[in-house]
Amino acid sequence: MKIGGLVVDEAMKVVEEMCNKVHEIKPFRIKAAMMETFHQNNDLLAKCYEDILKIDPSCVTTLKKLIVIRESLIEMIALHVEASFPEPIIWKEFAEILILFFENADEDRMSVCLDGSGEEGSQQTYSVRYNSTPRMFTETSSWTLRAKWWLNRHFSPEILEAEMRNGTGYLEMMRLMSYKAACACRIYGPEFGYVTKVYGSRLVKYSNSLELFNFLQRHRHNWNRIYNLE
Repeated sequence: MKIGGLVVDEAMKVVEEMCNKVHEIKPFRIKAAMMETFHQNNDLLAKCYEDILKIDPSCVTTLKKLIVIRESLIEMIALHVEASFPEPIIWKEFAEILILFFENADEDRMSVCLDGSGEEGSQQTYSVRYNSTPRMFTETSSWTLRAKWWLNRHFSPEILEAEMRNGTGYLEMMRLMSYKAACACRIYGPEFGYVTKVYGSRLVKYSNSLELFNFLQRHRHNWNRIYNLE
C-alpha cells in the first residue's frame, strides 16, 4: 500500500521527523490519523494523543479518543481482577491507570472546538460540565455489581487479616496491600476500611519501603469515591 508514492512505514518516518522538528499541531494530527488507520497500537496511539493535547489542550475530540483507550484498558484489568487474585504489579498499574483516567475525564471546564473536529481555525469556547464520576462507572449496573463483589473477594477484613499474617514474601505482601489500598481509594474512597487499616498499619508505615508508603499516601490525598458501599 502506498501513500503519495511512499510506503506506509516511510511516510510514518517522514511525519515523525516533522513532529521532532516543529512544535506545531498539524504533524501530530497527521501522525495520529495514520496510526489510527495503519498502526493501531494503543500505547503508541495514547502517547500520540497526549502529545496533541500538550500542544492543543482545547481539543475535546482528541481527549475523547484518549479516554476511550483508557476505558478499554480499565475494563481489561477489571476482567483480570474478577478472574484471579492479581499480582502486586497489576494492582499498581490499575491504580495508576485509574488516576490518569480521572485526570483526563474529570475536568470541570474545557475549551471545545467549534466544529468538533479539532482542526485549526475558527473556534468558540464553551463551558462544559462533567459529572465527577465518569459514565463508564454509572451507565450500567456491571461496575456496581463488580464493586460489591470485590468487597468480599479482595477487600474483606478476613482477606486483609490473612495478608497481614502472611509471613512469606514480606516486602511482596507490603506491595500487594499498598497497591490494593491505592485502588480501593479510587473505587471506595480514602476512608474505606481496607484503606485506613493498611495506611495506619505499622507493617506499611514503618516498613523499609518509603516508596510504598508515599505511593499509598499520594492516592489517599488525590482520591475519588465511585461507590459508597460500606
